Amino acid sequence: MKLLKMLLVFLLIFPVAGKISSQNNTKPDSVLKFSLQGAIQYAIENNYTVKNSVTDIEIAKKKVWETTAIGLPQVAVNAQYTNIFKVPELAFPTTTIKVEDFAAGIPFTPQALRDNLSLGSTPGDVIPLGVKENTVANLVVSQLIFSGEYIVGLQASKTFKLVSEQSLVKTELEIKQLVYDSYHLVLVLRESQKIGEEILANIVKTEFEVSESFKEGFVEETDLDQIRLTKTQLENSVSTLKRQIEVALKLLKFQMGLNVDANIELTENLDQLITGLDSESLLVQQLILGDNIDYQLISNQEKIGELNLKLEKWRFLPTLAGFYQHQEKANKPAFDFSTPDMVGISLDFPIFTSGSRMAKISQARMNLEKAKNTKEQVIQGIYLDLSQSRSDFLNAVESYKVQNQNIEIARKIYERSLIKYREGLTSSLELTTANNQYLDAQRTYFQDMLQLLNAKTKLNKVLNTL
Repeated sequence: MKLLKMLLVFLLIFPVAGKISSQNNTKPDSVLKFSLQGAIQYAIENNYTVKNSVTDIEIAKKKVWETTAIGLPQVAVNAQYTNIFKVPELAFPTTTIKVEDFAAGIPFTPQALRDNLSLGSTPGDVIPLGVKENTVANLVVSQLIFSGEYIVGLQASKTFKLVSEQSLVKTELEIKQLVYDSYHLVLVLRESQKIGEEILANIVKTEFEVSESFKEGFVEETDLDQIRLTKTQLENSVSTLKRQIEVALKLLKFQMGLNVDANIELTENLDQLITGLDSESLLVQQLILGDNIDYQLISNQEKIGELNLKLEKWRFLPTLAGFYQHQEKANKPAFDFSTPDMVGISLDFPIFTSGSRMAKISQARMNLEKAKNTKEQVIQGIYLDLSQSRSDFLNAVESYKVQNQNIEIARKIYERSLIKYREGLTSSLELTTANNQYLDAQRTYFQDMLQLLNAKTKLNKVLNTL
């Protein structure tokens, strides 16, 4: 937009030089024809900013699925290799019982057995309490049963996707406006060049006639110099316009996503655009606030604030999940009390956080209040922009109508002055003055035409009818 305004300000005054580079596979030698709507459609499909916005939507879709997948069954497998430097061991001693020989004649009674019983112990076998090297594999299947954060996060991810889609719409509107303005600018510059060349042709013819008259001694050299000065100024003006057209065309191709060196032909003309301009219906068309993309975006920002507040409140609720685990060991120790399969439920219930959660809720509530204030500000800004756009459009319509009459009057004055000068009824200074008046009227006329077309584009954008 800044470059467009710069080109408009320096229209027919200063030469413009610049170069915009881009990359595209369009062959430079092929000629592509574009109507205004065709150029807009091509830009919607090929502009780099629009392409990035489309990619953002795909990213948002993946984000939605990423959040959704958190609440779906999760399966994980992990393995662990261990090497124990020294395996703990345990040995159980063996107890022996020895009964002495009974003397002859001694009765075998319990008392005699106790008197002749002796206990002994011998070292037993060593039992390792683990294995030196082992590999353990675990299969864990988990399922989230309830989580307030998950529910709100899923809603937020869908809202994020909607915001991405609306951002694409806003980007497309902005690109449309840029293409409209650039297309209009090229047509205005070309029409201005055409008229400038017509005036230059008349001046060249006049110069030849004055030069011949000077040779015959009918006019003074000052008159010839004055005509030559006017011709030089016109030649410079036409050359400047050619350079401006080149830059404006490259700008248009860049916005369309074309190679800036591609050959294109614009099939529309200014008469078609001005004739098809229905100013009366545009001025009375009502704004549907819900259709305005800025309103839609700020409404979703408010919704995100509400979800954020809801999220902080739901952090008080517990998180419940179930799981199943299966374990396999490559080497099992002699004593292994672990079971290979188990199921369970985990509960995470935060009880006391020293007020941090309440502080987060307060912050979320205040941010929501800010979002509501911003929404109201945006609404007022939309209606203000609508009022300003209608005023600018109406002013542009009236200015164009007045200037359309002025350029016709200036043209007649110039043509009459030219005829009078050729007939020797007026001076070269008066001819130059009439020529400059015509050039100024022409310059103002095309500026007003460009402002009118661009004001219409802006008003259509605000009304969401672009």
